[in-house]
Order: sequence, then structure tokens, then C-alpha cells
Amino acid sequence: KKLHPKPALTQNKSWAELEDAAGHMAAKKTTTNPFYVNDLYYKAMLQPKLDKLHGYKKGASYATSKQYQDLQLVLDVLKEAGAKPLFVSVPVNGYWSDYTGFPAKGRTDYYVKVKKQVEKNGFPVLDLSSHEYDKYFFKDTIHLGYKGWVSVDKGILQFEKQQ
Repeated sequence: KKLHPKPALTQNKSWAELEDAAGHMAAKKTTTNPFYVNDLYYKAMLQPKLDKLHGYKKGASYATSKQYQDLQLVLDVLKEAGAKPLFVSVPVNGYWSDYTGFPAKGRTDYYVKVKKQVEKNGFPVLDLSSHEYDKYFFKDTIHLGYKGWVSVDKGILQFEKQQ
């Protein structure tokens, strides 16, 4: 695998053009499922157990978790070190979350809580939570795909310009 695309794919392209190209690339690899995830992942990991996964997260919420304490430890260390990070709040795949029964409120509670905790500690957040239902934003049920990475790249470059 090549770690870097051909420069011609990205040079002198607007963010809109990059997002459009990402969408076209992803669409070619996402033709067999209603969740807009990569077909290889869908066929190997989801399709065989699709019936069992329907509704399995009904009533779930990430509003409370011991992991918020872990996040606070990371924030404390970064503050102590004088670091100036950009936190990226990645959404979950809305299409998949709806299928599994993970309620919108449970997801929103999570986005709000993480953003509030990070900002309270003085760090900026690239909040991508509004992209839950963007087609091709994810390569699977939780990891960023082509369009998701365009959004992250854009946010990081904007953050760097402000530094």
C-alpha cells in the first residue's frame, strides 16, 4: 500500500473537490449495504451476523463511563506538559447506530460531554459530530473513511494556521 497519494490527486484542489473525489472513490467500494461502509468489511464482519446485531444497542448511552476519568488524565498530562493539541471528536455512523438501536440522545450526550470536558481544560475540539449521516464518512461502523479523513485534514490544517 502506498502511504501517500499521487500529488496530482490533491494538488491545487479545493476542499469541495477533495470531498467530492473522496465520495466517488468510496462509492465504488460501497455498493452492497445501507450503512455506507466498505463492502469488504460489510460482507466479512456485518452481513454474517446482521440479524443478531439488529437492536442490540437499544437504550445505550455513552454519557457515563470510567473512560472519562482516563480522558481527564490525558488532559492533565497535556496541560502539565504545555502541549497544544487539537482534539478530534469523531462521530459514530448514524445509519449503523440506528440499525443497532443506539439512540440519538445517547450519542449526543457523548458528543456534548467529551467536547465540554476537553474545552473546559483549555483545548480546542474539531467537532465532527454533525457528520453521523454523511455517506462515505466512515469505512466501517466507527472508523473514518475517505470523506471523514478529508474533514480531519481540513480541520488540522486550519488549526495549524492559527498556531
